[in-house]
Amino acid sequence: MKKLILLIGCLSLLTVGIISVSCSKDDDEWKGCSCSYYYDGEKETETITVADIKEFGFESYIKTCAELENFAYEHAEFFGDIENLRCVNL
Repeated sequence: MKKLILLIGCLSLLTVGIISVSCSKDDDEWKGCSCSYYYDGEKETETITVADIKEFGFESYIKTCAELENFAYEHAEFFGDIENLRCVNL
């Protein structure tokens, strides 16, 4: 009987923990990226927000920092000759 009560208690705590973690992830909205790269041999750093992405009309293509990196390399005509682009979430 004690094992059954302990098992139910552990499962209850596990369920509460899973629910609290999954709910907190929903609240984190992507705000943009901080990107560093080399341009003409010099290191540059820029902050690109979601508002910047929407201003240029790229919101349907870019929803993560990884997508921003890929988009920059695929569309070099918008971004110029950049090297070693790395972006992280704000």
